[in-house]
Amino acid sequence: MAIDPFSWIIIIAVSLASGAAGAGILVFWDEIKAWAGRTALQILNGIDQAIETAADALTNLIKEGRTYFKEVVVYTRNRLSGEAYAYTQKVKVHPNEIPEDIKEELGFNDYAQNKKVQVLRVAR
Repeated sequence: MAIDPFSWIIIIAVSLASGAAGAGILVFWDEIKAWAGRTALQILNGIDQAIETAADALTNLIKEGRTYFKEVVVYTRNRLSGEAYAYTQKVKVHPNEIPEDIKEELGFNDYAQNKKVQVLRVAR
């Protein structure tokens, strides 16, 4: 079975196009490598600037009237700039979840007094 002339035209056109693309890549290969190196360096520098390390973490129990909260504060520092940030999350806690010794320290029956007790500190 012979290949019709239209198929030959398509085969030749695809071959010429792929050959031209390959020749273009060979001509510009040094520029392509330099561009890829610059792009990879920019991506890695962007990641490096965004990295923060945890410096300190605190867990506090807070009593506000009859409501109890668990507060977690994580202090971070940017590796390159040295800037420090504090990330805080506050969650309501049921009084049954609080140990008795900490309830006494918070003044469990004294509803008028607001207190804050540091429960845990993790320093690096």
